[in-house]
Amino acid sequence: MIQLNNVSKKYVKQPVLHNISFTLPVGKIIGIVAKAEEIMTFMQLEPHMKIKNLSKGNRGRLKIMLTLAREVSYILMDAPLSGLDPMVRESIVKGMISYVDLEYQTLIMTSHEITEIESLLDSFIAIKDGSLLKIADVAEIHESEGLGITDWMKKNY
Repeated sequence: MIQLNNVSKKYVKQPVLHNISFTLPVGKIIGIVAKAEEIMTFMQLEPHMKIKNLSKGNRGRLKIMLTLAREVSYILMDAPLSGLDPMVRESIVKGMISYVDLEYQTLIMTSHEITEIESLLDSFIAIKDGSLLKIADVAEIHESEGLGITDWMKKNY
């Protein structure tokens, strides 16, 4: 379990988090942890390529591969789809699930591509003007309000 208590953060002198507290349980994404080589094959990366010669998109894939290959309880990813070709994002999002072990790991990610990752999410944390707006189960929002995350955000932001 990971717990944050009274966390505040500034980014470029602008407050982005104001005294946020929450607890996240283990086990919120489905999949199996695989070795880096298997993920590298899935990401269509060549093991002999030097990092300095990779395109921005392939560097993004490499970062995802290195992150998912770790056997840790919590995986934190900040906008992992940023810089990836929109044509490959869907396959990468679907593939990401298979590399996280739900029994032992929790994946926490930020994204501006909500519609692309919504199918992966068990729950979400909404932050508005640096303050915690809501922590909710995605299925609960679908059932109780008949909304996806993007529509819920439009309604509540």
